[in-house]
Amino acid sequence: MTNSDALFARIAAVGLLVTVVIQILVIVLHTPGAEHANPNALFKWRIEVVAYLAIALFGGALVRSHPLTGTGLAAGGVFNIIQLGIGLSAFRPLLDGGEHLAPVFDALWRTAFFLYFTGKAAFGVAGLAYGTHLWRTRSGASRGFGGIVAALGAAGLITAIAAMVTGVQLLMLAGAVGVAAATLLALALIFAPPRAA
Repeated sequence: MTNSDALFARIAAVGLLVTVVIQILVIVLHTPGAEHANPNALFKWRIEVVAYLAIALFGGALVRSHPLTGTGLAAGGVFNIIQLGIGLSAFRPLLDGGEHLAPVFDALWRTAFFLYFTGKAAFGVAGLAYGTHLWRTRSGASRGFGGIVAALGAAGLITAIAAMVTGVQLLMLAGAVGVAAATLLALALIFAPPRAA
């Protein structure tokens, strides 16, 4: 394990926290009946896509020393970059194209959320793996916190897989559990980062 692992983990963690803050803002500031892909949403998505790129790149850098954690972070980042790319590039043109494009928009909207759930599942794996690592290798508060991170990562993985299977009706549950799991994983990566060999 190299000395840079802690830095990579913390950069990925900051990216996770940025996505958490944006998703919370989206829920808190949501206006019922608001238009899809409005300028405010597109602005938030652009910030998110940069954060997910950081998660994918710097989380992926942990693959050698923490294979499942690094793979989960990298995969979660990539799946979310793709789903946001769909939203940023296709939603507005399809909505502006008229009612006859509504079926295409609906299909892409559901595809984007499937990728969102897949990303949550990947982050759940990362949380489960890193939390388990802390539980096995650390002591005291870090060990106990690792157990909580692992448990919430497992919950995020299970709810995300359920949402992948059942569809957007589990959006709020999978999103809420996923946000909580990502928050604790980010805090673990910041305050109990990988140690140098």
